[in-house]
Amino acid sequence: MKIITIGGATQDSIALYKNQKNVELETKEGKKLFLALEEGKKIDIQTLHQSTGGGATNTAVSFKRLGFETTIICKVGTDSQADLITQELQKESVNINYIIRNQKEPTGFSFIIPFEQTGDRVVLAARGANKILSKQDIPFDVLKQQDWIYISPLSGDAAHLLPIITDFAKQNKTPIAHNPSMSQLTKNINTLKNSLKNIDILLLNAQEAEALMSNIKGASHLPQKHFRVIFKELLAEGPSVVVITDGKHGAYAASEENIYYHPSIIKDKIENTLGAGDAFCSTFIAQIAQSDTIESSLLMSTINASSVISYPDTKTGLLKRKEIESRAEGDSMLQIFKL
Repeated sequence: MKIITIGGATQDSIALYKNQKNVELETKEGKKLFLALEEGKKIDIQTLHQSTGGGATNTAVSFKRLGFETTIICKVGTDSQADLITQELQKESVNINYIIRNQKEPTGFSFIIPFEQTGDRVVLAARGANKILSKQDIPFDVLKQQDWIYISPLSGDAAHLLPIITDFAKQNKTPIAHNPSMSQLTKNINTLKNSLKNIDILLLNAQEAEALMSNIKGASHLPQKHFRVIFKELLAEGPSVVVITDGKHGAYAASEENIYYHPSIIKDKIENTLGAGDAFCSTFIAQIAQSDTIESSLLMSTINASSVISYPDTKTGLLKRKEIESRAEGDSMLQIFKL
């Protein structure tokens, strides 16, 4: 089965250090934990872990390990970081023929600091070439040959590709899944809203779901984390399935009649939550593409995401299908509710 993933590629630097100073502050969304960096102070780090990241590369590797013939479309610079990204994808046997090199913008870069207490992270992101992916970079003849199209978060001007690609997919009857970025849910909300009718599966985390609903319906319309309202509204916009992940609280998926919920599975120490969303979303689509049920897809996705957060980077913990299946025995704690 063929799948193509479109979106971002980055070089990630992950700084791990002990004795962090964390401060809990009240915000309009409730209490939030902040990383405190003292002015003028030098901080000794234990490890600076270098890896590749970005939604398109993370999901491409995941789809490949899950047995798909995988192609990636993304934009990088002409620097050494671009070489590392393409080399790693080649090692994973991902088709890199449609990675575009750009001389004007550098490869996207992220500096990541995981929280010592929780494993959640702060990401300082320089989008670089990711934000200038354009219509001219998309090989539409190749899109026609795919069984599924997966669009990872889009940044900058690249967000305007969404209606173009989704319209094309709809015309060619190719199923399409999308996990939007927060900027798509705010600055480019109309572009996303107009594309929902063409998206088969929409994947969001809880913050993204609330931001999307607030910008579509108005902030006063939605009680915090009222997922039943969110599901009903978004399903009415066009997707046949909507997925919402909620970190340590688990994940939800809804179709026409039911809401499915599976709690998170955390068996090891959380090293870094970065990449968990990409692992979850790609595994869910991989299972659905193979005609699996929503119930089983939620379980398999939860298992793969739980493996990824046991490592500092976004790809080391990605599992192969047989590895997920072997861990799935006896792990399901699925609940089903009427929509």
